[in-house]
Parts: sequence; C-alpha cells; structure tokens
Amino acid sequence: MKNYNKQILFTYLLFIAMASWGLSWPLSKILSSNHSIFIVAFGRFFLVALSLIPILFYFKLSLKIPRENLLALILNTIFNASYALIFFYALRLGSAGSAGVITTTLSPIIATLLSIIIFNNKLNRREIIGLILGLISGIFLLNLIHLESIINPFNLFFILCAFLWACVTLSARKLSNNINPLVINFYSSFISSILFIPFLKWGDFGILREWDSMAMLITIALFSTVFGTTIYYKGIGVLGITKSASYTLLVPFFALILSWIILGEVPSIHTIIGGSLAVCAIYLISIYNKKHLRIFKKSYIKS
Repeated sequence: MKNYNKQILFTYLLFIAMASWGLSWPLSKILSSNHSIFIVAFGRFFLVALSLIPILFYFKLSLKIPRENLLALILNTIFNASYALIFFYALRLGSAGSAGVITTTLSPIIATLLSIIIFNNKLNRREIIGLILGLISGIFLLNLIHLESIINPFNLFFILCAFLWACVTLSARKLSNNINPLVINFYSSFISSILFIPFLKWGDFGILREWDSMAMLITIALFSTVFGTTIYYKGIGVLGITKSASYTLLVPFFALILSWIILGEVPSIHTIIGGSLAVCAIYLISIYNKKHLRIFKKSYIKS
C-alpha cells in the first residue's frame, strides 16, 4: 500500500515537473529579451550548481569522476554551455512556444539518428516507422512547406539547439553508466557557469536589482531545472523508466500552452500538427511497450 501511494505521489509530481520544464521556455524568452544572454546563462548554471549541492549530500551521492569518463564529461559540458548560449539568443528571434516544441521533439529524433551513425545501433521496424514519422513532423514544425522557412534564422538556430541537446543526451547517457545523473548535472552546470564569467560585464549585474527578473531566473534554475530533473530521475526509480519517460511527451504541449498564457503566443496549426506527429514518433522510438496495447484492448473491451 505504501509503495502504491508513492507511485500515485510521483505520478502527480512528474506532471508538475514536466510543467516546470515547459515553463522555462516563456520565462527564458522574457529574460533573454531584456538582459545579456551571458548573465542569464551564467545565473542559471550557477544557481543550479549551488542548489544541487544539498541534494547531492542528502542522497549521499559520490562526486568522484572515473578517469575514463572525463572526456565525456568535458564534451557534455561544452554541448550544454553551447546549447544554453544559442538557446537564449535564438529565443529573441521568435516564438518561445514554437521553439519549445521544435527542440523538445526533434532532439530525441536527432539523438536516434546520431546513435545509428556513431554507435551503429540497429533499428527495428517500429523504430524505423517512428523515425520516418519524426522526419515528417520536422517538415511541419519548421514549416518547410514554405521555401523561405528553410533559411529562416529562427529555424536554423533551433535545429542547432535540438542537435546540441541530442549531443548532451547521448554524452549523459554514456556517463550515467558510472555516474549519477544529478552529479553529471552538477559538474556540467558548475563548469558551464565558470565558462561564461569572462563574457560578463559589470552592467550585466543590474539584473540583481530587478526582483521580477531574479524571480524568473530562480524559477528556471530551481523549479524547472533542479526540481524537474530531480523528480524525473527519482520517478524512474519509483515508476520505471518507460512510465517516467512517457511524461516527457507532455513538455512540448506545456511549452506551447504556457507561452500562449504568459506571452500571448497563439500556437500555429503547423506547430500543433508537427508537435503531435513528433510526440507519436518519440513514443514509437523510445517509449512503446507491448503492455500498452494490451491495456488499450482491455479498456476498449470493457467500454
């Protein structure tokens, strides 16, 4: 009974965690539009690293990095810092909701393509169908039906963001064989914050006097990153990786809805269609389980 209650609790917590990830998109757009992208990136990474320290001690996680994992950690940090820089800059160019859908749906699909190229992974029929569906979704997400969209800077930057996040994912997956994901996040955030220091100007710290900007920065760092990431990885232990991963399908929709509510960005039809197709693609590639079909059949028979 106790285990069942814990599963129910994490069902709700994961829902909130995915909403927190979606919330980071409109808040990041507001911050990057009003402040230096370097101070925003530095502040986010610094606050994440700082707030992860008590969590690492609470769970008694080892901070030791095996020598064979150092290169992967360095690459993960470079990819993460590069992603953040391009992410904050590109948000100035267009819709946060569309950017959220493009990045969160295309990055798993790109990660699958990279794993085929780099690790020579083989795909089964279901995964191939998912990959084809993902490529079709990209046409809608990037609105490639109109030729001018092909060279649209907004699209190009967020394709790059999706690629970089796919690299972050693959390098983190390699590291997580020997290192806890929260430890990876701590080191990546701490080192990234140091990398941004040389680019800061004295005037950038004016953000400290703006309580609304600081509130948004703290929300992105503590609620969206630390809380969201911690709950997600704890959820894997409670609900299993398949169930927990299925919640990530909510992120693009939260990004779209919250950008609509906060920024007044009305979702475009091609983004909604592309996002829906991409979610189906991610499900087929990463999450599908035969049990899901049996559960659906039972529910259909009962109804």
